[in-house]
Amino acid sequence: MYDLLIKGGRVIDPSQDIDGVLDVAIAGGKVATIAKDISAQEGRQVIDAGGRVVTPGLIELHCHVAGGIHVGSVDPDLAGVNQGVTTVVDGGSTGAKIFAAFPRYIIPSSRTRVFCFLHLSSLGLTIKPELRYDEIDLEATAAAIESYRGLIKGVKLMLVGPVMAREGTKLVAMAQKAAKRFGLPIMVHIGDEKKQVSPALTREMLPMLESGDIVSHIYTAQLGGLLGPDGRVFPELKEAMDRGVIMDTALGMNNFSFEVARKSIGQGILPTTLSSDLTPRNWKTRV
Repeated sequence: MYDLLIKGGRVIDPSQDIDGVLDVAIAGGKVATIAKDISAQEGRQVIDAGGRVVTPGLIELHCHVAGGIHVGSVDPDLAGVNQGVTTVVDGGSTGAKIFAAFPRYIIPSSRTRVFCFLHLSSLGLTIKPELRYDEIDLEATAAAIESYRGLIKGVKLMLVGPVMAREGTKLVAMAQKAAKRFGLPIMVHIGDEKKQVSPALTREMLPMLESGDIVSHIYTAQLGGLLGPDGRVFPELKEAMDRGVIMDTALGMNNFSFEVARKSIGQGILPTTLSSDLTPRNWKTRV
């Protein structure tokens, strides 16, 4: 007898090369078997999933879930289990000086599994502009990563703002120094709505990225995206992809363009991962 039987859904599990109309039986909180036509009498609770898709718990690579700490964040469960997502990754809402609030106040009340990227700015996204030079404290960043090794999965950097316009790839190198010390990747936001950063910075940054590093908002139409004036993708982009750099959609409110996506996909630029960049501004709407 199974605790739960999910019948007749389209089961998709790439890790097992499964894609078909099947039944999923669960016992003791774990998947016990996946098969066709399991008798409904074998389940204490039976859910008819006909016409629906059944998947393993989804992973959201880029959202903002520092609710109560950062005004641009939601609670983890709103982005997580309430949406069919069992693991969320916060995309740099907090920095080293305030990160301790995450494990103290947010994670204990969350049913969703939470990981984080630590913002290079010690105050994260809690103030604007997102980065001031006097807020970069590599030792504090290292101390935070050391203290929360199981929780912090990388360092976040945004190619926006006046400090980035002035310092450019120097800040990219600083983010890498902080992350690579612990064998972690960096996540780089591209696309500057305020048009303060030279679009050339993205091309200069791409050769610096290593396998496992993440480019967020790959289909942005904002200044500093991945298309040149001629509509062609930068050659540095394909070289980065060949090195194993991760390309993430991170749709957000203003960071996705169908036109850019069509042009990029037509040139072979497909995303490695799909994420939403979920915030209070877009969680009730299409992102």
